[in-house]
Amino acid sequence: MRALKALRRELIEPKTVEYHGRVVKLMGDGTLMEFGSVVDAVNFATDVQRAMAERSAKVPEDRRIIYRMGRPYLAIRMGGRKKGRGNLPSTPE
Repeated sequence: MRALKALRRELIEPKTVEYHGRVVKLMGDGTLMEFGSVVDAVNFATDVQRAMAERSAKVPEDRRIIYRMGRPYLAIRMGGRKKGRGNLPSTPE
């Protein structure tokens, strides 16, 4: 759990700010996040996955945190109107 907290503090939180997101809820090892745009959400996920690969290369295989991202719920709004739904969860494995 210490490693997960360090990961959030050192990588996830700064990237969340960089991509104009916010943490809505922490659920154990899961995180529900919100971004102002789909582009920011996708860029955040891509950037975090790249950084995780770099971090993991320096850690013994049995100590690595694998961070899986998806989209369990995503509401897309344009001009104040809801245009669709999708999902974008993230949980470490």
